[in-house]
Parts: sequence; C-alpha cells; structure tokens
Amino acid sequence: MGWRSVALDPETVAVLRSHRARQLEERLLLGPAFDDQGLVVAKADGSPLHPTTLSWHFGSAVRRSGLPAIRLHDLRHSHATLALKAGVILGSFRSGSAMPTWESRWTPTVT
Repeated sequence: MGWRSVALDPETVAVLRSHRARQLEERLLLGPAFDDQGLVVAKADGSPLHPTTLSWHFGSAVRRSGLPAIRLHDLRHSHATLALKAGVILGSFRSGSAMPTWESRWTPTVT
C-alpha cells in the first residue's frame, strides 16, 4: 500500500488531533499491552478494527443522521467527484486508489 496525502480543512485537522490525543492517552494507560500499529481507526488497545465493524458503525451513523443511505466505500467516489468538480488535481487517478483504505495510519507529516 502506498502513502497518500489528503488536504484537510482546519476543523477536520482539529478533530483528528483530538482523536490522536485520546489514542495516546489510551496507549499510556495500557502500556506494553497497547498494540501500536499506528492506525488512525483502531480499537482502544490499538489493534485494527475489522472492516465490517467500521462499515456497520458508519451505516448506523448515516441512519441516525437521516441522510440518504450511502456505503462507507461510496465516500471514496464522492470525494473524488467533489474534488474534481472543485478543480482539485488528483494526479494519476485510478478508481479505487484515490483515498486511503480503512488501514490508514498516522504519519509524522500530519501537522
């Protein structure tokens, strides 16, 4: 899997920083039991979530919001479409490779 840079608005960056701070607190509490794989989306012990679990939580949030049904995977295509309409150059775009997968990891470049 390759690394991808994704431009984020300040509000999203703030939410991710807060999420990262909570993850670091959990890591300190669990000590060596924390399974640090550098994942953005993970269980409280740092281990990966199963993709089906993440999709289920996403679907539940969509239903609670009252928005039209959409699968988590569909967001990849929605993002690409909106980015192209906004004039964002996506480089060599291949379907299925525009967005990070559920295994997205923290990187030191997120500032």
